[in-house]
Amino acid sequence: MNVLNNSMEMVARRLVQGAIGDANSDWNQLLNVLGQQLRSLPKSNQAECLPSLRQVLSCQQGKDWVGMADALRFQLAPALHKVSK
Repeated sequence: MNVLNNSMEMVARRLVQGAIGDANSDWNQLLNVLGQQLRSLPKSNQAECLPSLRQVLSCQQGKDWVGMADALRFQLAPALHKVSK
């Protein structure tokens, strides 16, 4: 889980720094790992993470890079940490 958190932090940092292309490329790679992680969880735990993931994706779609970084750091990462215990 630390690798996943570190990767999300790296994406968030790149977004805030304005390295949008690199951040989106890293995020797309991270989505594969994240999908595997989520599929390994019980359905109820998956459901707890979905609102946070939707927020990240909504920000990405709207090109709200700071919002995406915040959603990664303060919503998705904590949600995954909570359900992966």
